[in-house]
Amino acid sequence: VSVSKLSLKQRQALEEFKSRTHAIAIKRKGRGISYCVSDQIIVEQQLKSLSPDWAQGAMLAAPQRAQNISRTRSSKIGRHQHDYVYMLLRSVHPGTSWQNAQGLILDMYAETRRTGAITLMIGNPLCDDWHTYGELWLIENQALFDDLSWVPKRDVSTTVLWYRGQRPKLLIQWLSKKQRASKV
Repeated sequence: VSVSKLSLKQRQALEEFKSRTHAIAIKRKGRGISYCVSDQIIVEQQLKSLSPDWAQGAMLAAPQRAQNISRTRSSKIGRHQHDYVYMLLRSVHPGTSWQNAQGLILDMYAETRRTGAITLMIGNPLCDDWHTYGELWLIENQALFDDLSWVPKRDVSTTVLWYRGQRPKLLIQWLSKKQRASKV
């Protein structure tokens, strides 16, 4: 564990534990310092004495977000991801539609005019087969998504999908699974 990731109290506790048991060693890495376990058995005994129900298996059974918080004090670090993501879609061209394998057709243009935007759930196998024969544009800028006057008026139907920040991993997987649009 890097020293810079620990609070002052945590460092003091590790120093005290190190001097008392010699089960932890300090290693220099470049300009930084890290604590490393040198005697696994003593460390496990200490953990069991502090928390009798402690077990490595229990940690693995915890949700990924809880594991991230326990290890790094942050839910954002690690490989946490939700099972589904909901993407917002809009269209400005009449005739823009999306279809699925069951034969359902969604008039994207009419629904955008009626509700403002469409929500597409990505990651659910039951909703996995939606596609369009038009173009799909991915944009991060919410102001551009809110006002689509910048989208060129042309013969090709265009759907605009808004994502926040980095493109979600599930969106990338969904797009790579099969062709969702004539052009992305």
